[in-house]
Amino acid sequence: MNEDQLEQDTLQAVESTAQQTFDQVTLIRALMEKIRERVQREAPGIYSKDLIEVIFRHPYTKIQFLVDSGIAKRQTASTYLKTLASLELLRPSKHGREIYYINDALFAELVK
Repeated sequence: MNEDQLEQDTLQAVESTAQQTFDQVTLIRALMEKIRERVQREAPGIYSKDLIEVIFRHPYTKIQFLVDSGIAKRQTASTYLKTLASLELLRPSKHGREIYYINDALFAELVK
């Protein structure tokens, strides 16, 4: 393989990876918007832009993430996450003493 061909193949690989990443980010942003609208409609008392951002920062969240973000104190954060779980937007999973709330929709997008 000559140097020009190698350079062209490398550029195509970079372009392909960039497009895949762009498409994935676009899908995640659309999912985030869909969830935002649903929470705003079905649980307006807990809705905040910051809350939605926290549950999309990782494919899972926990009470401490909301506390650390300044969204709510521990008990209120627990209530928020339980509400999101009751809407089936998050799935609670207990590990030891900690309850993790899994964002299955985000996880599914990340593993595609």
